[in-house]
Amino acid sequence: MTSHASTRSRRGRRIALGAAVLAPLTAAALAVAAPARADAGLEQQRQPMPRAFGSVAGAPSASAAPGREQATASPSGGFLYRNGRYTALASVAGLPTGDAAVNDRGQTTGSYFSGGTTIRGFIRYASGHATGFDAAPGATTDALAINDQGTVAGVYGVTTAHGFERSPDGTITTIDVPGAQGTYILGINDRGAVVGDYTDASGLEHGFLLEHGVLTIIDPPGAPDSPAARDTAATGINDRGQVVGYYADASGTYHGYLYDHGRFTIIDPPGAADVPNFATTAPWGINDRGQVVGQYVDAKSVLHGYLWQPGRGFATINAPRIIGFNRGVPGAGTVASDINDQGQILLPAAGDLYKSRTVPVSS
Repeated sequence: MTSHASTRSRRGRRIALGAAVLAPLTAAALAVAAPARADAGLEQQRQPMPRAFGSVAGAPSASAAPGREQATASPSGGFLYRNGRYTALASVAGLPTGDAAVNDRGQTTGSYFSGGTTIRGFIRYASGHATGFDAAPGATTDALAINDQGTVAGVYGVTTAHGFERSPDGTITTIDVPGAQGTYILGINDRGAVVGDYTDASGLEHGFLLEHGVLTIIDPPGAPDSPAARDTAATGINDRGQVVGYYADASGTYHGYLYDHGRFTIIDPPGAADVPNFATTAPWGINDRGQVVGQYVDAKSVLHGYLWQPGRGFATINAPRIIGFNRGVPGAGTVASDINDQGQILLPAAGDLYKSRTVPVSS
């Protein structure tokens, strides 16, 4: 599967976007707080990388999900990784599937091709059954986050990107930052706070946090509003209110960050290549223990997943024989797109070499 429906593909700009169907929030619905800035400056995190894990040989264990086993290579939903064990996730309806997020109940969400170029969102339950949905009729739907209540968040559209929430009863709520040319919801916690990024009238991109109707802009120091450094995003949030994301500095080099109630910490894995104007480093998820997962590209343009733990530093995740979403980077690799409080790490995959299973999908 291509990155068109890749995990956390907040390059929702890759999606063929179109006319808005649901009414956006009005400016009156959001109270815009002063832009969040670091009170204590930036704390650099470049601890030595300990060991590379996830390199065990052999096939991952198949999931217990019901359905027909495919004997040949099939579009897989990816894998859950924990303590050296890989559990295969079933593709949705046997179609190319990209998992984006996992919650503490073992539910996953993402997007799948339902035929032709149509992209739908889905929720895969621990039982193995999956429910497909559209955020709006005729729109591409990219489901990117899920909390423990089963509320899903993401982006939809046809020509303009709109953020959305889907409640467990199927109700869709559109979330648009006032005045934005496009809004992308990339993370949600159990309190209903969402994070993402939006494009302003000048074409500059800013991270944001929306909680209880209050919009807070998250632009790390060193991410000036300039063409060379216009890209800032908040990609994940935990129940403690800690936010992760990435930004481009004045030279166009990308960095990961942790935003913890006014304090920014840079999260850059050792070995990450500095490629101006190319997003080589990005954290995608954070759990309530403060563990962060994401991706980085090395000097050989190979994509790696990583786990960062406070006080313990980085560990590289190289899943065996899995072709990850490489976001346009030459070479195969691994992306770690989310982590739950049980320590399960979601590794999306495309066209893997293993047998996979197919689960039915209902609308």
